Amino acid sequence: MTSLSIRMEDETKAGFDKFCDEIGLSVSSVFNMFAKKVVREQRIPFEINANPFYSEENMKFLRESIVQDKSGNTKSIPMNEYERLKALAEIAEQKEIFETVQERKNTSSSEFVSFDEAKKIAGV
Repeated sequence: MTSLSIRMEDETKAGFDKFCDEIGLSVSSVFNMFAKKVVREQRIPFEINANPFYSEENMKFLRESIVQDKSGNTKSIPMNEYERLKALAEIAEQKEIFETVQERKNTSSSEFVSFDEAKKIAGV
């Protein structure tokens, strides 16, 4: 058995300690699990990428948004109103999914197509 010393920000360490405590594992156990998974899979077991905020696509969107804002083609709403609208959109999506499931429950199985048939129809 060996020891490992790592450096991290105090806030990150406190949050990590709290997480480990909440799931009932020690920090050492969690790091051992991570290390074993890395060795077994020969990869870091999660995606690492650049901050998507600075992606070319997002920067283009931000530049276009600034132009729209300066030209007066935007409307600002309070954050609580945005959150309310977002929640309503999620409820509408869930309702649509529910209704689709209900419709399919009433559909005769003879109307369904196999996966292979669906691939042919889609040209895949």
